[in-house]
Amino acid sequence: GKDQVSPSSKIRRLSIQNGKEDESATLTHRSLQQVRSVVVLGPVSSLIPVFQGFQVLRVLDLQDCDLSDDNSLNKCLGNLFHLRYLGLRATRIVELPEEIGNLQFLQMLDTRYNEISCLPSNVVQLKHLMCLDMHMSTKVPNGIGRLTSLEMLSVLSVDESNIDIIEELDQLTELRVLHISLDEWNDKLVKCLHKLQKIQDLIILSQDDERNIGGLDAWVAPQHLCSLYTQWSC
Repeated sequence: GKDQVSPSSKIRRLSIQNGKEDESATLTHRSLQQVRSVVVLGPVSSLIPVFQGFQVLRVLDLQDCDLSDDNSLNKCLGNLFHLRYLGLRATRIVELPEEIGNLQFLQMLDTRYNEISCLPSNVVQLKHLMCLDMHMSTKVPNGIGRLTSLEMLSVLSVDESNIDIIEELDQLTELRVLHISLDEWNDKLVKCLHKLQKIQDLIILSQDDERNIGGLDAWVAPQHLCSLYTQWSC
């Protein structure tokens, strides 16, 4: 509420619960210029334009907020240069703005449970990205091999339209978690897995009706592997 923001204190971590449309003006106060973390539970449409004024913001979590009819996120993201964590899980968005490429310090991007067909091409410019969590229906652009800091990649969806992306996986040598969904089995995946020696959690989902595991049975798992799950669906 308006009366709960003290002008005498500098707020670093802000949680907005069940916010009202007429309270957005409260968040423009000078005491909020040093906000590092914002978590929103409830209506968010009137608040997003305010976030671009939080110039040192590191964490923005909008999980479960309905952004389906709001385009203000596009303008907001372009100014959040220091953002490390961006949580957009289940926000009903259908695309990520191109401004995502401006977040050069971003380490965690969560877009799961959204009907996003493909991530913007400039996502591959996020050199510090360590965790990329997507819904199974989301495709990644070519060039994902440039994200050499990635430790978690889930779920990487591969079909005949982007089959060449498998060959880029062997460049992601820091990967610890890999969840991948294949339209059909591809032997090139095994060759890549041989180079991913830090893998701890591996899930392979395949729609191949021949249930062909290629050379996976001959794959020598790295010593740090803790979990291996495969599923073939007809």
